[in-house]
Amino acid sequence: MMTPLKPKKVFLNPVIWLLAITDLFVYIVRFAVLDWGPTFLQQRQEPLSPELAGWTIGIFEIAGLLGMLAAGWISDHFFHSKTHRVCAVEMLLTGACLLILHLVRDTASPVVILLLLALAGFFLYGPQALLGVTASKQATKKAASSALGIIGIMSYVSVIFTGAGLGWYSDCFGWDSLYLLMAGVSAVGFVFVAVLWNIKDDGYLKEETK
Repeated sequence: MMTPLKPKKVFLNPVIWLLAITDLFVYIVRFAVLDWGPTFLQQRQEPLSPELAGWTIGIFEIAGLLGMLAAGWISDHFFHSKTHRVCAVEMLLTGACLLILHLVRDTASPVVILLLLALAGFFLYGPQALLGVTASKQATKKAASSALGIIGIMSYVSVIFTGAGLGWYSDCFGWDSLYLLMAGVSAVGFVFVAVLWNIKDDGYLKEETK
């Protein structure tokens, strides 16, 4: 007999919503860099060529894929599979990379710019992969798919902010502070997931003891 899904495990679970909002910030940063980053880099004092600016997307994504693998390994070997703690640390590091990028955007060489973007992608894609893992642990086996659904929805909601939202922002304030803005978004994401630092990955354990 199928056991009915308990809303409190997912839809009324504040932990799931904190993770989902963090995921929203992750995707805002990701799509902002991918969609608008090359344009921004062609408008600095020493602009990158269109070809080199276009390479930023590939470098950001490749570094991100490596970052996903590294985040999982680091979580298992150094954080005792506390994936949410890895997410918090990497959101903070992402923000730091973007802040540095903002500070050196007009004076740094293209190599430094691409390196900073690669590091930002490396750190950002860790939370992208692990937030869903954390949510599934909290929701238990019977509600894991529903929890992942809520997390996944946020990736689509982020397009509202990175599309129309950043278009409006650029019209009002220009591109000069794009990476500073994304550093701030990363910092807010860090705060949301850091609140969960001491939660226990006990969703399955609670289920098995009933």
